[in-house]
Amino acid sequence: MTLRRASRRHAAMVVLAVCVLVLSGLTWATWSAIELDRIRAQDARVQSVDESRALALSRLDALMAPVLYRESARPYNHFRRYYKPTSPLQADDRSAVEEQIVLESPLKTLKPPRWVLLYFQATEAEGEPLWSSPQLEDSEEAAVSAALLPAEDRDRVASPANWLEAIRHTYTPSFLQNELERAVYARNESRKMLSQVASAESGMGPEAPRHTDESSTSALPFGPMSRSAAEFVRRGARLLQMEMENNLEVCVPETVALENLEAGAALKPRDGRGPNCVPVWLTDMTPLWVDLTKDGQQQLAFVRSVLVEGNISCTLQGVLLDWGHLREVLEAEVRDLFPSAKLVAVRTDEPVKQGLAHSMMQTIPARLEPGEPALAPKMGMSAGLKVGMAVGWVATVLALAAIAYGAIKYVTLTERRMRFVAAVTHELRTPLTSFQLYADLLADMPAEDSQQRRHHAEMLRREAKRLARLVENVLAYSRIEDSKPSLRRLEIRPSELLEKVRAAMDEQCSASRKDLVVENRCADGLVLETDPELVVQIMTNLVENACKYSAGASDPRIWLSAAPAGDGVVALEVDDAGPGVAPQDRRSIFEPFRRGDDTGAGRTGAMGLGLGLALSRYWAACLGGQLILRRSPRGSGRHSCFSLSLPIFSQA
Repeated sequence: MTLRRASRRHAAMVVLAVCVLVLSGLTWATWSAIELDRIRAQDARVQSVDESRALALSRLDALMAPVLYRESARPYNHFRRYYKPTSPLQADDRSAVEEQIVLESPLKTLKPPRWVLLYFQATEAEGEPLWSSPQLEDSEEAAVSAALLPAEDRDRVASPANWLEAIRHTYTPSFLQNELERAVYARNESRKMLSQVASAESGMGPEAPRHTDESSTSALPFGPMSRSAAEFVRRGARLLQMEMENNLEVCVPETVALENLEAGAALKPRDGRGPNCVPVWLTDMTPLWVDLTKDGQQQLAFVRSVLVEGNISCTLQGVLLDWGHLREVLEAEVRDLFPSAKLVAVRTDEPVKQGLAHSMMQTIPARLEPGEPALAPKMGMSAGLKVGMAVGWVATVLALAAIAYGAIKYVTLTERRMRFVAAVTHELRTPLTSFQLYADLLADMPAEDSQQRRHHAEMLRREAKRLARLVENVLAYSRIEDSKPSLRRLEIRPSELLEKVRAAMDEQCSASRKDLVVENRCADGLVLETDPELVVQIMTNLVENACKYSAGASDPRIWLSAAPAGDGVVALEVDDAGPGVAPQDRRSIFEPFRRGDDTGAGRTGAMGLGLGLALSRYWAACLGGQLILRRSPRGSGRHSCFSLSLPIFSQA
């Protein structure tokens, strides 16, 4: 491996290592930035979804809370179709009315929303379930169960009587009371869990446990239910105790209360209370899921327990809702936030799981599955990151390109310096040796031998010209970067330029045993405006190279020609019968200090500094022309023809 190739290889390896390290670091930084931006965008998306979900849940609860609160605050006696008022008074003197007065329940004439199916009341006295609805007369209670109606016609055909028959044949009051007990217990446990989570997040620690009656909580029956009236009463008392903080107590005459509840009149002894006033306890309305149709279309019931002190039985009161219609109303309420939102029923007898608490409604046991939000932030890279990454990559690539370019230029400059030193050393050694040799010969030669003296003096003169030409080329090349050559543009015909080149190169061609053949194929009226001396200098360099590198050619001719090349251009060409330029040298032949390989050319002697073609191409560009290497037009196929293109000034 040559020193030049080794230096290029080492420089390429260093530049490649630097590029790999820098690009690897930038790739890692880019990946980290994209990952961080993705996490940020994901957090922003999650936060946006959470905020939209919280807003959606607040809308849903705000829509259902008035319904639940209105039903919880509804008087217990409104659930009987005709009820007795507590203390009717005379309109004129506001005195008590002695005769019996019965009022119609407001629920009988109420026009509820589409999703309200039925108001009902149920009790279990002495083991016999009693069901009624304030919306129905006695003659209307016997009807076909809604479960037997076709699903596609049920919404249009089913009446409160059909739904009362469906709930009467599907459940018993004991079963609903057991489900109510489970739901209240699960709700209390969920509240405790959420309270503990909130306390832990606020740093206040868990809430101190409250004292509870173990007989009322630890012994809750979740197994098979008892249908006896005693069990029904015991569970009603336990349910009231579980919701003691939320119970609503009213004091009404006992006979009025019992008749309004249809709960019978078997009383226990009362301590310290008058016979005309007994307390009535009402629990809050609690949502329960019921399945009356057995076809996957669930119904939602708000149920509460009502108990009169001293009565052996309690009463369940509730309202039955169509979950399908109610769900459509609720989902439509949040369509602007979540276009594909769905409400999913959640079992009421299980505490809410901690991971799903943020999706639960507070008023009914349903979970919001939001789906894709309408205005969620996009997950792509932010515009700032894209611009920053683009600027960073562009700056890095440009910096690496500058480093690579600088390294290449440095290596090229180093190689050029090495070639220059080698060429100058080699080319100067020959004339200096000749000076020394002929100077010694002249010093030792007798004065009488004048002819030999003239020969030696001529050799010294030739070597001096050669040395002067070398120095002039070096100086001319050194001036390329500083300033352009001063041009003396004159109007001249191509034939005159060819004659000038012939006159300048006749002697050298004869010395090299070459025949210079001049061919002018331009019209007589064709004129160029150029610097004749600079053109002659370029052409003489080309002819001189042809003499050097075709010394061993069988055909001694060198062709010097001029011909129109189209588009207002004249081509001055120099061609020879030598081997031409080797393929590996064709791309670098015009580089400074680059000399062609003369292997097989048969040439001996000095080769020059390798500046002739570099200077000639530079001068051609200064003249507005172009110097190229192309195949010989004489059928040889060798790249031996150098063509100088010059623009035409005018044509007579």
